Amino acid sequence: MFELKTEADLLAVFRYRDRKHVELSRDVTLPSYVSHYLTWSHGRRVFLVFALPGAAPKGIVFESGSEGPPVPQMCDWCQQVGLGAQVGLLTARRDRQRTVGVLVCSDLGCRDRLDYVAARAGVDAEPAIRALLQRMDRFAETLGFERTGS
Repeated sequence: MFELKTEADLLAVFRYRDRKHVELSRDVTLPSYVSHYLTWSHGRRVFLVFALPGAAPKGIVFESGSEGPPVPQMCDWCQQVGLGAQVGLLTARRDRQRTVGVLVCSDLGCRDRLDYVAARAGVDAEPAIRALLQRMDRFAETLGFERTGS
């Protein structure tokens, strides 16, 4: 869990180059205590702020592409299966010339899906959510963020 007190605190978790692209939604209220991660969208952009336990939060600005084909696809992060509109390619700029992409739940609602699956199975979702955060962190590393966990 981490706290975002002000808009300046929120912007500070994004890489300097991405801050000019961050647009807040009415759904984002500050101050805010965030459990695991926070997402919102604005137009074709999807924003993610997450933190591994004990680490500083990181923010990623994604561009969303078109819907995928109407065939089942698996999210790379939560490893749940969805159809084209549910799982799609989100991309983020690594630098001026390179873009990195990941096939994930289009709304980044992975935590909700993991909670649902765990509840149906009668197990604790926390281990799956920790693994989800680790996968997010590995992706952030491809963008130039330093690795914060193992």
